[in-house]
Amino acid sequence: MKTMTANTSHLLLTSEEQEAITCEINGLIQSMRKGMELLDIEMAFKDFLTTPEFNYISIHGKVLDYAGLIHEASEIFTPAQKVHYNFHIENIKILAPEAVLATYISSGTFYFADSTLQFPDCASSLVWIKTEDGWKVLQMQESVQEATFKQTMIRHDL
Repeated sequence: MKTMTANTSHLLLTSEEQEAITCEINGLIQSMRKGMELLDIEMAFKDFLTTPEFNYISIHGKVLDYAGLIHEASEIFTPAQKVHYNFHIENIKILAPEAVLATYISSGTFYFADSTLQFPDCASSLVWIKTEDGWKVLQMQESVQEATFKQTMIRHDL
């Protein structure tokens, strides 16, 4: 029978060190969010690994690499004229001094020339690792019920 022992290395961090890591990750997520609000793909995903180790698990249940994430984001970001997000960080959990799991919840509306696309609450989990270049996202997973996306055509004749 296999047993698992909890990794308690994060407990070796002082409360000040844990708070500093939490603040750093919070700032990086806020920067990512700002890029998403500006529909700026480069800004939104600048802190993601671009190497083969990165995984993006999409709302469609596909496991993609960094290029796949950028392609999926471009399909919405490029034609959108603006976006409105409801966004809050749900949890930042330090797994080890160099590994953090962060979860945020978002919903919102993308506005296109002739339609809008509303998306319901989406939980996104990010696994952050500390690298020589700072904190980077190793994996991102999104969870949303795609059937609840709503596309609305905008009438210009009113």
